[in-house]
Amino acid sequence: MKKILVPVDFSPHTQNVCRYALEIAKKNGGEIRLFHAYFDFLIATGSTFPYTIETNELFNQEMMVKIKEDAQADMLKLHGEMLEEIRKEAIKNVKIVYTLTGGMPEEEIINISETFEPDLIIMGTRGKGEKDILTGKVSSKVVQNATCRILTVPRSAGYHGFKRLLYATDLKGDDTRALQTLIELVSNYHPVIHCI
Repeated sequence: MKKILVPVDFSPHTQNVCRYALEIAKKNGGEIRLFHAYFDFLIATGSTFPYTIETNELFNQEMMVKIKEDAQADMLKLHGEMLEEIRKEAIKNVKIVYTLTGGMPEEEIINISETFEPDLIIMGTRGKGEKDILTGKVSSKVVQNATCRILTVPRSAGYHGFKRLLYATDLKGDDTRALQTLIELVSNYHPVIHCI
């Protein structure tokens, strides 16, 4: 795994997702790219365009600047914390960079995965909204549309390596290919994989 994309939303779960990325990257070395898409939709007075609210132009501009500045500050803080982890643990083979952009998170994650071409995307199963029971709207769309491996990390999961894995199947898909992908992902951990 030489290139890992880590979409983040700066929720409390972000640190856990970043821990998974760092631990996986330490096994082979490589680059972790933190990624965040902030809200930058047009807010227009009296418009019927989707994602708009009625407001005055000055407030609109001030709000957009504030959203971008807050996202940038959050990303710089997270990037600094990860660099500090690398320094404290004396990790020499991992590089951490970040990308910040405006747009719909699920669409922007798919876009950057096409240009960055990561070996793996690691993201939380749910974002700040916590509306969906198993997976959120963003992670579901990324899982359905990205072309690389994806590891979604549940909110309650703590990193403990990959010693025992469970592969669930309905025997209707391409299990051989899926198992091969799983084995490639965790081969450095030498796990036991249970198939049910």
